[in-house]
This record gives sequence, structure tokens and C-alpha cells, in this order.
Amino acid sequence: MRFAPLLLAALALTTATAWPVVAAAPGGHVGGGHHEHGHPQRSEKQHEHQPKKAANSQSGEGHHHADGHKTDRTWKSRSFPQDKIKHVVVLMLENRAFDHMCGWLGKWIPGVAGLTGNEYNVANGTRYYVNDTSPYVGAFDPDHSVKGTTLEVMGMTQRWINPEPMSGFAEHHWKKQEPHFDQVMHGFSPDRVPAISTLAKNFAVFDRYYASLPGPTYPNRMYFLTGTSYGMTDNDIIDYLPGLPQKTIMKVLDDNNITWRNYFTDLPDMLLLKEMRTLQNLKNLRFFDDFMKDAAAGDLPAFSWVNPRFIPTFTDPAQDQHPDHDVVLGEKVIAQLYDALRSSPVWNHTAFVVTYDEHGGYYDHVAPPEDNVPNPDGMVAPDGFNFTRLGLRVCHVVASPWIPAGTVVHEPATAPAHRYEHQSTFQTLRHLYGFDDILTNRTMFAASYDHVFSLESPRTDAPMTLPTPSDFDKPAAYKRLAEEQSRKPPNALQRELFAVAEAAAGVAMGDITQGRHIKTQGELAVEAKKLIQRAVWDKVDGHRKP
Repeated sequence: MRFAPLLLAALALTTATAWPVVAAAPGGHVGGGHHEHGHPQRSEKQHEHQPKKAANSQSGEGHHHADGHKTDRTWKSRSFPQDKIKHVVVLMLENRAFDHMCGWLGKWIPGVAGLTGNEYNVANGTRYYVNDTSPYVGAFDPDHSVKGTTLEVMGMTQRWINPEPMSGFAEHHWKKQEPHFDQVMHGFSPDRVPAISTLAKNFAVFDRYYASLPGPTYPNRMYFLTGTSYGMTDNDIIDYLPGLPQKTIMKVLDDNNITWRNYFTDLPDMLLLKEMRTLQNLKNLRFFDDFMKDAAAGDLPAFSWVNPRFIPTFTDPAQDQHPDHDVVLGEKVIAQLYDALRSSPVWNHTAFVVTYDEHGGYYDHVAPPEDNVPNPDGMVAPDGFNFTRLGLRVCHVVASPWIPAGTVVHEPATAPAHRYEHQSTFQTLRHLYGFDDILTNRTMFAASYDHVFSLESPRTDAPMTLPTPSDFDKPAAYKRLAEEQSRKPPNALQRELFAVAEAAAGVAMGDITQGRHIKTQGELAVEAKKLIQRAVWDKVDGHRKP
């Protein structure tokens, strides 16, 4: 390991802060950036800008769930009618804030705490308003490091303000001289992302679900799978190469004789974890195509973790919705998975979860909670960050025939003692499957959402398929997109996953390349496939090989 995270006493951690706490200045912007009653159609120059307190269009704070059910207040596992949910399938996509993907859902679903169109940030004296015309492929990859996110939510300061003014997104990226920096304020209308929007409309959408920390991909994915990032706040791959050692969801499931699989297309992110590189766990890896066959055969495990395609090949585009990749392909993988589940013989016992790892640097108007967030395991990052802040909201949708259509879930009834965050799915698994194991302090902080499966019998009126944008329905357009993406230089996320595959394949630490010699994403995909052959299939006797 490059560093050894510092250990502090658990009691001290519950009250410590990463930066000094200051109150919002009088007249400062609180709870969602800037708001106005008017809705300008373009940015407008501010000559004498006078800050005012933001007024959210939907309060949502402290309310019960929209379906009228209160969350279980005991916060320990309990017996759940297992004739309801026997299969939980999770798809985690990349780097998109709630307001970016789902902020305009109010056009379709009453009660969602989304955007009004009056929210804005100021950069260089100009107001930049939110809108629903975001391009499917971003002009740049917005900053979503812990330091960058702090500037975005705190209004260009590293001081810890509670609540966060959410006013630094545009200015931060303007100062970074990013092309079309104002795209961080833009999002999608429901009709432009019809797969996730239709899923939300027909089942349950959470408008107060937060990433586990205000930072990037790997730490947040680790919080989902293990309840901690093991003291890490960034994607510095040196720290991940040996494999992180903490206890995982998968280990708990194994200990309780509950089945699981990691379905993937190119690179399984579970290889970030040391215990996932053992032969016993490698046997639970499957290709994405295997998921489609298993769903059709009714042979799904109790927990499925599905990875989209992170690296485009010369014939198939990436699906992860990382900002340099097309959102449309993520829409299509959402629809592909749902359609397979909806026609599966196990649909009536299935919950399908679509979520995002973190906000990706995009604007959200709701200030993340800062109170009562526990440090998971006593570790503190080298820069002093102590993991007592949540990240920004991300769009979290749960589909099941046991959920009433149009369900909107706000804060849990027990907030602020508990919140919806990345450990909420593990907490829900505890309730669904009746085991008592916990992973970290965050497990018991996270609210379960088993209450959304509230119907007495499964619905029969759920759509059989989801609509998707039509941009790449024609094979020629799909092929052109794959060729275009495959010619781009590899992004940081891809190089980091490639390095993890190198380590898992047995490449010596001093020989890890991160694919630095590889110039294009398409070439990286070819080499990544070879590494996965060595890291996984060569070690799994009798498993189907590619």
C-alpha cells in the first residue's frame, strides 16, 4: 500500500470534521445553488448580484415516503416474506448526479424533488441556469475528486459549510478552463432518457439517495460492496493493486449460504477486492451474455452485481455512461436488463436496482446531509478527510412487481439518524434475506428500503419492455459510434481498471503499465480481454472460456 490510513478513536470520529465548520453567511445561498422565479432562456450578465436564500421547489426533507409507509425503526434484520423477493439485481452506472439524469422527472411523476428551471450558478459574473438539453456525450469529464466536489458544493471554498450552498459547479469548471464548462448545469428531460424515466414512473424512484462520500468512482463502489473505501478518497490505483482487504457483501452472503454472481462485459470491478481474486469467488464471475441466458432460464442468484461495458471495442460502444461515453448506450443496457427480467420466469420474485456511483461533477441543487454521518471503520485519509460527509444525490430506481407505480421515496422516516446511501442495498438484503451480519458503521446508518415492496400481490400491468432513445437503433449508426469511441485515448477510469486486471493476472507490481503504451480505447479493450483470460478463466477449471 502507498499509505497506511490513520486510525482514530471511534468516539472522536463521530464528531470530528474534515474542514472547519462555518455557518452560511447572512444572505448566502443555502440548499441548492441560486433560484429565481423567472426562467430565462439563456445565461444573463449579473452586474450587481445580490445573493438570496434558495427556495427548493420540493421540500421532501423529513417527510415519510410517498407510498405512505414508514421505514422499520428497529434497524436490525428481520424476517421478510421470502415468497416476495428472491432475486436482487443491481446495475451501477457512472458519474451522473440526480438533477443531471432525473432532475426533470417532475414532468412525468408528481412529487419528485427535482428542478424548476430557476436554479443557477454564477461564473465570471454570469448566471448559468439549469436546463434539460444536455448533450448525450459531454464535452469534458467534470471534476469529482473530494477537493473538487468540496469547491462545487461549498461555493469555491474548502471550508465546511452546513448546509452547503451548492453554488460552485459552474465557477469551478470555468476556472479550470473546461470547454463548455456550463454543461455541468445541464440535464435530461424524461423523454430524452426514456428507459430510466419509464422505470421510475412505473416503480420507485428515490429523490434523497446519496453517494457514500463526496468523491470519485472507486471509493463509492467500494462503499456499496463493503461499507468502506478503506481510508481512500481517490482513484489512485496504486492503493488498489494488491486488492483491498475489507469484508464484502459477497463474503456475508457466502457465510449465510446465499448465492451471488458478478456479471460483466469486459472488466469486473469486484477484482478491486482481494478476496474476490480467490478461486472460490472467481467461479462466481459470468459474462453479461450469461445473465441474459440465466434470466431466461430462471436461474438467477439471490444477488446479481452487473457491470456494463467500460471500454468500447471496435464493434461495440461503452455502456457505462462515463461522461466521455454516450448516455444512450447506458439507456439501452438498462432496457436490455429490464426486458430480460420482465420476461423471466422469476420476474415475480425479483427486484431490479439501477443506481449511479457518484455525481461525476454535475450540478445537484440539494445539499447533502452532513449531520450524524458515521465514519465507517476508524480510518482517516492522509489529507484529513474522515468520511463523515455524504456525497451528492444520485438517481436510484428500484423496479419490482411488488412496488406500486409512481412511488416516490423521500428521506427515511428516521432521518437524520439514517439516510439512503450506498449501504442501503446491503441493509435491504439483511431485511429481505434475514441475516444479522453488518459490514461497518455505515451499514446501520443506511436506511433499508424493503418497505417499498408493499403490495399484497405482484402487479401484472408493468411494461414488458422499456423505450430507449432511437439514436443508434440502426446497425450502421451503432457501428460508427463504436469506431468513434474506440479511436479515443483511454480515460483514467479505464486505465485504472486495466491496471487492476494486470495485478489480478499476476503482473508484478513494478511491471504494472496501466496501459500507458496503448493509444486507443479499442486497443485497450483487446489487451484487457487477454488479461481477464489470465486473471479469471485460466484459473477457473471447467468454466466456459471466451
